[in-house]
Amino acid sequence: MEKSSMFQYLYNGILSQIRAGRYIYGSSLPSAAELCRIYNVGIRTARDVLKALRDDGYIRTEERRRATVIHGTEDAGNEANLRETLARRNCMSEVYNAMELLMTPLLIFCAQQCGDDELLAVDAGAKKMARLSWIERWRLSSQLLHTILKKADNPLFNDLYSSLELYAKIPFFEGYRHPFEIAADEAEHNFRWRIEPLVRRNYHEADRRLRSMYSSVRSYVEGYLQLLAEDGRAVCPPEQEKFHWDAAKGKVYLYAEIVRDITHEISLGRWRDGCFLPASKELAAHYGVSLYVVRQALKMLEGRGFIVIRNGRRAQVSLASVGADIRRFSEPEQKRDIWVYLHALQLMTVLFPHAARLAADRFTEEQRLYLRESLDKNGVAVIRSFVECVFEALPSETLRTIFKEINGLLLWGEHLMYQPGASDRIAALARLCRQAMSALDRGDNVNFAGLLNEIFIHVLLRMKKFAASAGMPEVRKIKVPASRAAGSE
Repeated sequence: MEKSSMFQYLYNGILSQIRAGRYIYGSSLPSAAELCRIYNVGIRTARDVLKALRDDGYIRTEERRRATVIHGTEDAGNEANLRETLARRNCMSEVYNAMELLMTPLLIFCAQQCGDDELLAVDAGAKKMARLSWIERWRLSSQLLHTILKKADNPLFNDLYSSLELYAKIPFFEGYRHPFEIAADEAEHNFRWRIEPLVRRNYHEADRRLRSMYSSVRSYVEGYLQLLAEDGRAVCPPEQEKFHWDAAKGKVYLYAEIVRDITHEISLGRWRDGCFLPASKELAAHYGVSLYVVRQALKMLEGRGFIVIRNGRRAQVSLASVGADIRRFSEPEQKRDIWVYLHALQLMTVLFPHAARLAADRFTEEQRLYLRESLDKNGVAVIRSFVECVFEALPSETLRTIFKEINGLLLWGEHLMYQPGASDRIAALARLCRQAMSALDRGDNVNFAGLLNEIFIHVLLRMKKFAASAGMPEVRKIKVPASRAAGSE
């Protein structure tokens, strides 16, 4: 994206949430630094957007203070705010369930990357909460959890949590105690007690306490929303809002999107080796872009070895030269895609086993039959069938959205599957699906999930090794969850 579009992207993102009532009159926006983290933009863009929102009359800014929303009036729109809040009722419950299922193992994985001094600093921050107001405690707890997530040096970790927090945000309503305030007063244990096992590196106990934390907050939030719904019966029932996470935000270039789409079509067999792609004008019309953008995309495909371009002829698919020039993978646009792909793979290796265990409990007989029939497919098709079936069986739209977004980012590295020798490795990975099916038939859902996750772990290890040899030695710092396949990596 160009700078101007990044400005518009952030401006529209904040403005849409103000108009939807997620940031109501009198509430505070995230700081400029937090906006950079949430939206993956630079600090100058964040400051320019806040200035524009102020000049347009949506917010008030003061030095050393967070921007305050002044759109609308203090009491006008209460009914609209109530309607908007109730529209997120089901979504909020799903979000807290997703936090319990996914953020718990993610925080533990990141804590394992922290040094003892770093965890003690987090503990010292939690200790300060005793003398803070409840709202300051909630804000600080969020900051401390983000501090832990940053230690893995994977921007997707913090981005996912920021998106979940955004949808978990509860507005104030006069005459009602905020559920966070009730939780702070009534909860049996405080935040420091919840994270204390992380400091002691007792991860089994940390898992129990963190899950309990999210479950407890969810119960308070659901009670609050139930009370609002009962007292607001006169409000027109709203259409339920769904969780949205744009994992690719701030990373999208039109020509690169076309490259990934054509690569995916090649992997599905639409464009076979030796076939000619449509003419540039046809591609431009199909994707709704200029000829210049199409030419950029074809140039990248040619650089990756997927096509050959001869004067006066359409681009021809030619897979024999894929990855022939390994030096091309250290070029800036190649490195960007590889980093996104590796970060998505790492996130998947941490979260997928928990989703797969949950899905395995919910498989219908029809889905189990589909999985058995999928074993007759070849290579990537087998793996794709098992993974997609897991996603479909997840119990909430929020969870399905999260994994759909991660899976979408994995397409950024699909071209790496065409490297020399990849077909033999893919066949070996497909055999893990057969072993996973046997585990599922035995009722061993834990082993089912673990065997499928071995696929992602193996690919991450192989791609780290390949990227390092292709001029990206810095990828060696990416940590891989422990498994039988990973060994002592």
